[in-house]
Amino acid sequence: MKKRIIVLAISSLFIIGSAFIVTKKDNIKAQNNTSNMSKNNYKNDGNLSASKEYIEGVQPLYIDGIVVVNKKYGLPQDYRAPEELEKDAIDAAKRMMKSAEEDGVVIKIRSGYRSYSIQSTLYNNYVRRDGKEAADKYSAVPGYSEHQTGLAFDFTTSDTITSIGDWFTDTIQAKWLYENAYKYGFIIRYPEGKEDITGYQYESWHYRYIGEEHSIHFAMNNLTLEEYLGLDK
Repeated sequence: MKKRIIVLAISSLFIIGSAFIVTKKDNIKAQNNTSNMSKNNYKNDGNLSASKEYIEGVQPLYIDGIVVVNKKYGLPQDYRAPEELEKDAIDAAKRMMKSAEEDGVVIKIRSGYRSYSIQSTLYNNYVRRDGKEAADKYSAVPGYSEHQTGLAFDFTTSDTITSIGDWFTDTIQAKWLYENAYKYGFIIRYPEGKEDITGYQYESWHYRYIGEEHSIHFAMNNLTLEEYLGLDK
């Protein structure tokens, strides 16, 4: 009888142990799958999110894998583009600046990622200085700034201290970017003459990364992102 009890006890321990091993393997497999999904998320998130309704402050608007940020569509306070996509944008900017340098043009980044909090501080300062109506033409309300994605860049000359502004338009850097940025996945986000569509004044320095598969259609800089995605209707 004692032998039978011992055998049953050992058998039970074996079954429990086996279940633990299987569960552990399944957990590890699930964690790996989650990790892989996270790494590739930016490639699929656009299509997945495109089927979801835009929810202000909760769910951003994605169309064809592009996160849309403008005066109508904003971002959750803690939103930032997936790390791999942001890295792609930074790498593309580096390649672009290197190509410009090979052409004898020095281009630097004046501003990149900005958190919701930083944008809030900047916007409020502009409103105090210039008034809300004027500020709204060149600065985004917190939560509605492309800079929060980490995919928007304000480019400048070798002088990274001077605040960027209209003076940049007449520089060789602005001309080079206007003619070449699309080759690296960037578009001029607020083109001249499109203020009624973008809601912002012409900014020769503000470029947005959308990837080369999309930016190739912006070669002549006569499109806004809203027009390209059919949001100008």
